[in-house]
Amino acid sequence: MNKIIDIVLKNLCNDHRRNLMKQEIYKLFISQCKNVKYLYWETCQPLTLFPRASIFFSQLYKLDIDIGYVNSDALYELAQICKDLNTLSIKSCSRNNPELFYLIDAQRNLKN
Repeated sequence: MNKIIDIVLKNLCNDHRRNLMKQEIYKLFISQCKNVKYLYWETCQPLTLFPRASIFFSQLYKLDIDIGYVNSDALYELAQICKDLNTLSIKSCSRNNPELFYLIDAQRNLKN
């Protein structure tokens, strides 16, 4: 995502504008991409709050999450809508996180 923004903006914008651009690209991705089965979530953007997020996340089979970026509220929301993961990979988990337990417990087909 950062590479796309660097190409589009060519480092001409401040951090606030870059963040807005990221947010709009993620919104577009979440709302328009269909049949996405795998996502690597490494952003602070509130992906679960974007339009059509419930449809997008309910169709995932594999999810990699970097907990260093994803906040607890997003994990809780994810546990409510994402229930059919086969594979869940967690990175940068260095503390007890109840919302992460909710996400794991909500899965019906988790194998890895």
